[in-house]
Formats: sequence, C-alpha cells, structure tokens
Amino acid sequence: MDVSSLPPARQNTFGADTVAALRPPTGPRSLLGDSPVRQGRGGRDLVPPPPAVADLDVPNKRNRLKQLRLFCYAALTGSLTKAAERASVTQPSASQQVRALERELQVELFERRGPRIALTAAGRHLYEISMPLVENVDNLYATFHERFSHSISGEVRIAVGPSAAGFLLPRYLKQFHERHPHVRLSVKNVFSHEALKLLREHAVDIVIGTMDVVPDDFQHGLILTSEVMLATPEAHPLAGQESVSVKEVEKHPMIAPPPGSYTRHLWDLYARRYDIKRNILVEVGGWWIVKKFVQNGLGISALPELCVAERDRISLIPFAHPFPKLPYGVITHRDMNLSAAARQLVRMMVPGDSATA
Repeated sequence: MDVSSLPPARQNTFGADTVAALRPPTGPRSLLGDSPVRQGRGGRDLVPPPPAVADLDVPNKRNRLKQLRLFCYAALTGSLTKAAERASVTQPSASQQVRALERELQVELFERRGPRIALTAAGRHLYEISMPLVENVDNLYATFHERFSHSISGEVRIAVGPSAAGFLLPRYLKQFHERHPHVRLSVKNVFSHEALKLLREHAVDIVIGTMDVVPDDFQHGLILTSEVMLATPEAHPLAGQESVSVKEVEKHPMIAPPPGSYTRHLWDLYARRYDIKRNILVEVGGWWIVKKFVQNGLGISALPELCVAERDRISLIPFAHPFPKLPYGVITHRDMNLSAAARQLVRMMVPGDSATA
C-alpha cells in the first residue's frame, strides 16, 4: 500500500475558543451530574460535591459503625450527652466521632443550639438510611440464630405502666419465658408519658399500658379493656351497694392517682363531665399502694377491676354513670424494626394483630 496516498495526519492542536469550551466550569459539582451545585446564602453548598477517593479518611471508615450509631442515638435523643451515655463512651468522644462523620460527608448533620441539637436536612436523609442499618447490626446475633438454628435469643426491652406491670404483664412474661428461655427481658416501670419518650428514643422496643389517643408515629394493639369501679374498705358505708352516684362520691375522702398519669387524666375528665367536687386526701401512684390505702380506711378510690383480686379486703361498686374503660395494649414505633423476640412477644399478647406484630 502506498502510504503517500493517505491524507496527512490531523494535528492535535486546538484554538483558544476550543480550549475554553473544554475547560470544566468553576465551582463545586453535583453528585448527580455536571451542572454546578446550587448555593445557598453566603455561598454555602446545598448539595455537597463528591469527595475524591484520596480525600477519604481511612481510619474513619474503620469506625463507620461507631459513628453511625452515635449519630443515630444523638438524632433520637436530641443530645450528644445522652447518645454518649447510651453508647457507653464519653461525651467528647461522641462529639468527635460525629464531627468526623460530618467532615467525611462534607455536610452539617446537626444544628447546634446550646446543649440541644436538631437534624439538618442532610442529617434527616442520613438518619433514614443509617438507622435501619444500625438496628440490623445490633440485632445481628439474635437474627442469625433465629434463621440458622430456628431459636430465638437476644433481649426484649419493655416500658410498662404501673397497673400493667403488676397485674397484666407477669402472666404473659411467664408464658413467653417458657417458650423462649434464651431471651432476656428488661422491664422499666414508668408512667405513660415517660414510656412514650423512651419508645421515641428507641431506648425500649415496646410499651405496654393504657392509651386512648395514639400518636401518628405509634401503633397500638389492644390486649383487653378493664372496667373502672369505686373501691372502698369492706366496712365502708358505701360497701355492698349495687351502684354509687357521683353525689355520694363527693361526701368521702378520696385517694387519687398523681397528675400526669393516664388514670388521673380519665378521672379528671369524669369529674368535669359530671361536676364532681372531689375531696382528695392523698395523691399516690401505684395500684398496690392505692389498694393498701383503701384497705386501711384512708379513703375511697377509682380502681381498674383488673387490679383487684378476691383476696383483697376491698369492695368494688359500679358507678351509676359508667366510668370510661381502660384499654390495655401494646404500643410500638412505626419506624422501628422489632427483633424476632419482640415480635413473638407482641404476637403472644395481641394474636393476629398485623398492625402491631
């Protein structure tokens, strides 16, 4: 072949206009394309540029799970101090780990407001991604044994109200332990508002107690309802009556649950509805204590029928105007992945309730 007949090779030269057209635009790039990143006030990036591989902090990659766990705990509790306590590290260490995660991702995950913190938009996105991963890793041991050896282990963390703790939960825990002896049960006896706070912080798996209005971020599975009746000493003037009117209740000293409890809330509503002028002698929490006070003649009280046994020296009298029933149920968080053990306990207490179990 006569190479002399071929056209001369194109020279690899460009004019000034061509070079300008090929030069990348200045400013940070988007993660999803070549267009420059939109900037907010003060020139702050709304979408961070992707970090170069060489810029990634290799030690941070080894601590990724620790960082994400601390980040998620801080997001749940709104406090780095509480996150550190939950992860069993010091507060400076927790703050350092979260800062390292922010540096690596090149975003701010929290808005710092003194001792309180709140998620930024970037922080909310990371939380949605990382919280399921942290929960799955924390439940790894129990999940593995469930699938590999078809046995359930691990721990179920329960927050329970006073009446359910003493009169409802024990029968289910005994049955559950007989079926799943390798599961550890942790029970916190708290009032309803404290229990819901623990559930929002993922510090417990389930809440067992009474609730009439369920917040949007929770699910409720009904276990049973209990009548609320007037409890008097056996020798009391009202004892043995078929029913008691609101005017008769006004005449006698009362023992009332403390403010903030769900039963006190119902009792306050009942008193306002029927214009009852209550003569409250003692405010005390815990149905065991209330029963003791009633038995010893300190006053009368409204008690759930669930909490009174035949051996108790107490007379129960129905209210002439029915008192609202107490709904006892299992409460779970919609965004929380329950462990196999927790799911089994819920199914035992609320059979066939797919919303909760």
